[in-house]
Amino acid sequence: MMSSWVYIMYLTWNVFGNDVLYDVSSEAGRKLYLKGDFAESRIANLDVYLLKKVGLFPDILERKVKQHFEKGDHVSV
Repeated sequence: MMSSWVYIMYLTWNVFGNDVLYDVSSEAGRKLYLKGDFAESRIANLDVYLLKKVGLFPDILERKVKQHFEKGDHVSV
């Protein structure tokens, strides 16, 4: 499985119309992500999309916990 930062770059390039990463990903990339899935999901936050649709990445989970602490939301943490 690819690391979360690589996947974020993959989605970001694709969302902004650059098809280079999508084109070179071949079959392996298409199994992970179909072009337009992120936009169609209507999920505004890329971290939330990755956690819901792709998998649990430790760095994203850590970032979400920090965000909840910063908001004072100790219950969600």
